[in-house]
Amino acid sequence: MRKWGKDRLPSKLVEIFRGTDLFDINKSVKEAKDRLNKESKQKRWGNYEVLFNSQLVLAKERGCPEQILEEIRDRKRNVLARAVEMDIKGENIPFLPIIKSSCLGYSGLMAMVRNGDKQGFINLPNLVAIVDLVLAPEGVFSYHIYDVENGKDNLGKSPQYFPQDFGTGMEAGSRLALIVAEVISLCVFTDVLSWRNVWAAASRYESSYGIPGVSLRGDIGRPSLTWTGISHMDGGWGTPSCGSR
Repeated sequence: MRKWGKDRLPSKLVEIFRGTDLFDINKSVKEAKDRLNKESKQKRWGNYEVLFNSQLVLAKERGCPEQILEEIRDRKRNVLARAVEMDIKGENIPFLPIIKSSCLGYSGLMAMVRNGDKQGFINLPNLVAIVDLVLAPEGVFSYHIYDVENGKDNLGKSPQYFPQDFGTGMEAGSRLALIVAEVISLCVFTDVLSWRNVWAAASRYESSYGIPGVSLRGDIGRPSLTWTGISHMDGGWGTPSCGSR
């Protein structure tokens, strides 16, 4: 079927509808828009289902316990139904599964991160000093975040630029900074570390001035859970965010 450019489309519609009652025109346009919207959602559903299944396969390959995989699997229809209704920004990831740190611990989560054959590890002396500024959504082992931006949009900017009200996202167009478990998940399910290191700006380490994050140890090439100062600025670091939890 031929597609008309936006400059020629009005004139072609005039040809099609000439002599047709205005009420019938409006009705037909609405039906056409509804049909196209339905087809678009069906296409997104199929694409998102492939993404969801690939994330499950990868999680299993990385040693995620079956009990957690089953919980994520049971949430599939709800996740897809929510995602297809969202306006996902640009190249953002539609959704990511998040395994709670209270379930596997940070060591268990980092063990799922890879750089080639190199496994992630902890480069923090005191894991108890990690504090999340927002509560994870309800769920036994896991939950999902949506419309995830991987930090490219704010490379080199200090993570302190995010507003202090990390959890609500009430303002139109606002973005939510990620906690440590969410940033680790981003590193598990994407190749973000091949392009940049990432801060978890909705978490703190040891004080209000310390920001945890995941980076590649340049000397050994292993993914590392580490930390920097909140005002740190580095072109190799970005602050990921999501549209909702």
